[in-house]
Amino acid sequence: MNPANLHDCFLSTLNPDAAIRHHAENTLKEAELHPEFIISCLQITVSVDVSAPLQSASAVYLKNRVIKGWPDDPRYSINPIPTATKLRFRQLLISVIGSANPRVLSLLSMILNVIVLSDFPHKWPGFFSTANNLLNSTEPTEIYSGVLCVLEILRYYLYRQNTEEVSNIVFPRLLEIALDSVTRYSYDYSAAILWKVFKCFKISIRTELPAVLMNPNEISGLFNVFLPVILKTHDQANINFEELNSNKNAHVKCHKWAYRMILALVSRYVIRDRIAPPVAPKRDYVAFSHTLTAEYLPKILEVYIKQLNSWTENPHSLSVSTLSAILQLINQSVKNDDLWEFIKPRINFLVSKIIFVLLKPDTDDFNEFLYNPQAYILAQHTDNEELAHPELVALKLLETMSTYRKKEVLDTILEFVTQVMTQSRNDPSSLELACAKDSGLRMLSSLSRLILSKGSPIASQVQGFLEAYVMECFDSNYPFLVARACQVFTDFASAELSNQALGSILNQVLGAVNSDKLVVRFYAIRALESLTVYELVCETLSQSIPNIVEILLNMMKEIDSDMLANIMEGFVEKFSEELSPFAIRLSESLRLEFFRLVTEIDERNSHNINDPEVEDKETAALGVLSTLSTLLLTLESKPDMIRQMEDVLVPLYIMVLENYRIEYYPEIFELIDSGTYYSETVSPVMWKVFELMFEIFQEMPDDCIDEVLPSFENFIVYGSSNLKQSKLHLEYIYSVIYYAFSKHDNNATGKTRNASRLAQLLIFKVRGEYMDAIIAHFLNMSTDCVLMVIDTHEENRPFLIYSLRVLLSCIFYDPNVVMAKLASSGRLEPVIKKWLANIRYMKTEYDLKLNSMVLLSIVSLPLERIPHNIKTGLPILLSMLSRTLTKLKIIRNSATKPNDNLNEKIKVLVESVKPYSWSSSDHSSGSNPAGLKLDPGNPITVGRLSNAGSNPGEIMDSIEEPALTTATENVDVFNYMGSLLSHNSPENVLKSLLGKLPLDDRNRFLALLSSISRTS
Repeated sequence: MNPANLHDCFLSTLNPDAAIRHHAENTLKEAELHPEFIISCLQITVSVDVSAPLQSASAVYLKNRVIKGWPDDPRYSINPIPTATKLRFRQLLISVIGSANPRVLSLLSMILNVIVLSDFPHKWPGFFSTANNLLNSTEPTEIYSGVLCVLEILRYYLYRQNTEEVSNIVFPRLLEIALDSVTRYSYDYSAAILWKVFKCFKISIRTELPAVLMNPNEISGLFNVFLPVILKTHDQANINFEELNSNKNAHVKCHKWAYRMILALVSRYVIRDRIAPPVAPKRDYVAFSHTLTAEYLPKILEVYIKQLNSWTENPHSLSVSTLSAILQLINQSVKNDDLWEFIKPRINFLVSKIIFVLLKPDTDDFNEFLYNPQAYILAQHTDNEELAHPELVALKLLETMSTYRKKEVLDTILEFVTQVMTQSRNDPSSLELACAKDSGLRMLSSLSRLILSKGSPIASQVQGFLEAYVMECFDSNYPFLVARACQVFTDFASAELSNQALGSILNQVLGAVNSDKLVVRFYAIRALESLTVYELVCETLSQSIPNIVEILLNMMKEIDSDMLANIMEGFVEKFSEELSPFAIRLSESLRLEFFRLVTEIDERNSHNINDPEVEDKETAALGVLSTLSTLLLTLESKPDMIRQMEDVLVPLYIMVLENYRIEYYPEIFELIDSGTYYSETVSPVMWKVFELMFEIFQEMPDDCIDEVLPSFENFIVYGSSNLKQSKLHLEYIYSVIYYAFSKHDNNATGKTRNASRLAQLLIFKVRGEYMDAIIAHFLNMSTDCVLMVIDTHEENRPFLIYSLRVLLSCIFYDPNVVMAKLASSGRLEPVIKKWLANIRYMKTEYDLKLNSMVLLSIVSLPLERIPHNIKTGLPILLSMLSRTLTKLKIIRNSATKPNDNLNEKIKVLVESVKPYSWSSSDHSSGSNPAGLKLDPGNPITVGRLSNAGSNPGEIMDSIEEPALTTATENVDVFNYMGSLLSHNSPENVLKSLLGKLPLDDRNRFLALLSSISRTS
């Protein structure tokens, strides 16, 4: 393939004429199939004679072709690249990657990553040797290539076990390269190499630091690299302040990464008990931690303090990320006793010159407050430490010092805050003093949990402080102070406040709710919701809560924050009675708000898939759905209103389901589930939703089965009359259940459990012609599942029990037909064996009831309808029935006598019964049954009822199934027993069976019959 022709094609892809671009793109699609395509692309990408835009265009096509064609797995590979081409391309790539234009280097690194993940080490055994040779070269471009290759090797081995050998070989050389790069740091190429070396170091620091790097000489080498980079100012590297806060310049990247490396070392290996390691440590780091703490970190902290001093004089001396990294290291060091001794004398400096100054609002804050309130609010409440602004790290440092060093720090901070509050009164109109007061109040708010903690000696002083210094903020000409006062009341809402003080605070906050400044309204609404912990506040707000909710709804249109959704949820929960008359209108407003958010998300994604605001909108949308769920819950006792809400919510269900908005499925299915449960009916429109749910399941079963299974339950419970007449709907439910069982694995027992429960509900709640046909499907499915399970493996036990429950329900549905079908297929005997062998694991009241009903159904069949090979085993079934019923009776009696010791009674019962098996010779007839036979070495013994053990088979069934209990609640097993035996079993047959039981079982069964006779 001629690279010149490709060059012309790439040039045409940049042409403003759409027709020329389209023709070039089609030509390139055809060219991709040529074996030499990737070779020619790489040559164009790294050619110095090619313009940067063309290099980038070629690199993009090259990356896409390698991603699609390199993997050998046919599931992921499209038009595979020939092996001979791969071998040539690999060698060419690693020989030129070190000299590539920085514009395309990231794309070439991605390509190398794809190849390493696919080929290394088995298909590319010489790669590490080649990388190491490049690493030890004296040519800068080859060294850079070697560093890039080693970086991909380390990424490959990330979290793998066999990294020690690689580390011992490469890290000493990487350290040498880093030290050499520091001496040549003024050159961009050396800085680029150093940045990649730092990335290699970070991979090791974040997993398990190699032993070779913990040698004293290597530790010294590390800090001889970090310190010079940190000390190099941006002026010396000819970097302006704008570049300093960007991430494009190689010197800037090294500068940031040096701080990150030191912070990672401290967080990972000095404060290990505070930050959980990503993997279990393989070696002891006590000595390494001590060396860092004693010899290096004091020097680092000294440098950091000097840099903070310089920053107080020149805020442009440190970038935002550098300032955050410095404060994060100090924050971690506060937790270490030795490092704290260095920090302690500098408390006043840190509090008054750093934290206080960082928290003071500046011009950018004022602009956001007025013109971009959402950005202002989100910046104040982000929890992402990686993206944390220095002011948020400063707050964290303040909290850490107050928590870990309370006796030494708290009084100093509170005295400073009080001093600031006092000084601010000198001139209330001063913007500078107002900003200082805002900072002081923010500091105080961050310590609210500590100040109000149990046993706090200063908690009683909170009311006085709020009245003296915070209430006056509402008279300020500066709206940001009003917002801050509301924030303070939010954080101190649980303080002990008198009714008079509470009334004054509430009046001021209610006034702020009507402010023309959105941020003020936001914090006022938050304060109101927080203050509802007081009964007085709830009583006062009860009359005006609809208006407050209306204000909140309007605010949600302007600020996309889950905090507002949480506030709404709190109001709905606390003022359910007051909001009931407005519930329908409120739900309509929330639905419109959800539609607005989803529309804006789609619009933003269409322009920029990585739009940072999308995540905030998605979180807010989830909050709206959560609020709707809470609103449904508050209307639980008002089914008529629930049905009205259904009309509001159905369009929302349809929009989410039809558009495959998977991210909202859990909340939507929960709404559907709650709505049908509380209304206790399934309307015609909800059956349409049901059909749509099944369509979604067919399209993407694995993505929604966990939500579909439980949401179908209420359609069965409350829609059984419709299901009796709808063959299609029955088949839909069966299809979902069958899929869950067919896709079962031991890591998805919840899915099978829900499917089993759904099947049982359907069998118990629905009867009729269409259901008779479905029963045959359930019987085949459950029988297949029961017989395929190896029940000696404990991890298989849950699946077996769930399958048995479905099978037993089928027998109970129609014992005549089901037993006959099992017998004719030759599967009756193995099914009965498997059931009786595992009945001891079915311990809940529901399971005991189910087993009893099925055993009764079998033993009470007329003898001529009982399959021949089961007849001789009837005494065994009757014995099992007597024990199961006795256990059930104990549980029933215990429910009416709470003081009875249930476990002790069952223990006595179980210990009084000898294990009984098909091969036992303990029959009164003196002969073994000739029907059901087992391997003589592995007899089935009657299980004991015991406390759940440590294996999954014993733990899984210790919890009742409320839905299933409801399905069988109308069946009284003991009356059912009396009815069946009196109608179906001739007295001589029953006596004949009883005569074959062991004496204990016989007496127990006769006692049960006697008790039934007395109560009937």
